[in-house]
Amino acid sequence: MNASIYESLSPDFAITDVTPRYDGGAIGAGVVLGGAIVSLTDVIVRFSAVEKTYDGRVNVVESMDLDICQGEFLTLLGPSGSGKTTTLMMLAGFEEPTSGDIHMNGQSLRNVPPFRRNMGVVFQNYALFPHKTVFQNVAFPLVQRRISKPAIEEQVGEALRMVELQGYGERRPHQLSGGQQQRVALARALVFEPNLLLMDEPLGALDKKLREQMQIEIKHLHEALGTTVVYVTHDQGEALTMSNRVAVTTAVSSRSVPPRRSTSARTTPSSPTSSARTTTSMGRSSALTGTTARCASPPAISSSPAGSACRRSAIGPRSR
Repeated sequence: MNASIYESLSPDFAITDVTPRYDGGAIGAGVVLGGAIVSLTDVIVRFSAVEKTYDGRVNVVESMDLDICQGEFLTLLGPSGSGKTTTLMMLAGFEEPTSGDIHMNGQSLRNVPPFRRNMGVVFQNYALFPHKTVFQNVAFPLVQRRISKPAIEEQVGEALRMVELQGYGERRPHQLSGGQQQRVALARALVFEPNLLLMDEPLGALDKKLREQMQIEIKHLHEALGTTVVYVTHDQGEALTMSNRVAVTTAVSSRSVPPRRSTSARTTPSSPTSSARTTTSMGRSSALTGTTARCASPPAISSSPAGSACRRSAIGPRSR
């Protein structure tokens, strides 16, 4: 595994330039969900050499290899045009890969229609039915699955309580605020207990205060339910606030950010080109050229120009 670590402001993350594969338990990390640790070796979705082109000449997604693990919150982070939404739509079944394959629970998703994949989707514009009430919007996936009316009433009521919209069942979307519409879309995506929850920049239309509030609420829902979430955003702060892992997408490529506890796995230096591309995509940064080596007196780490003597750096406990 390639590793070029960038320490974020969040204490739970270390950003790494990798092709996100987990080999035979070399990474013994887990995600804490509701007090239980979910193993990151439990792969539920695997992208294998997936490519997507619309015109036959330019790849929107190129050679993507990505594992999505059971119970984690994975964010696809990158600028516009980097293939984030296309990747999500291929996973949902609304787009077909040009080459490569996507597997879920070991089974290929090729030729599996979207309604057979048991995935909830929250779109950027929420995609609520304007002529239906809140109750009817949330109930729609259950009606399509021909669930009994008593069961629908029970499940919709529970979903609305989960997103704190009790008493809003008879309202229509135009009678709701942006945040309330987002909650309705989230309840509709969760009401049928999907295997995966896919979210395509669902907070982009909200103001800053409401967006930050909804980030926390979505994260709390994820921790409470343990649902596997794949989230798309171009906002670095949003990604680091909500995610267990972040896949940084640049033009036709993908990098990954495993949890900090997984960095104890054996690593090898990553290529300077891919490291620089990932670092600059994460916002303002400074690049230093040198060779990193561990000194004889841990935990100090030295970063020095090539060929010079190893020396102590500011990393590690400060002397008093």
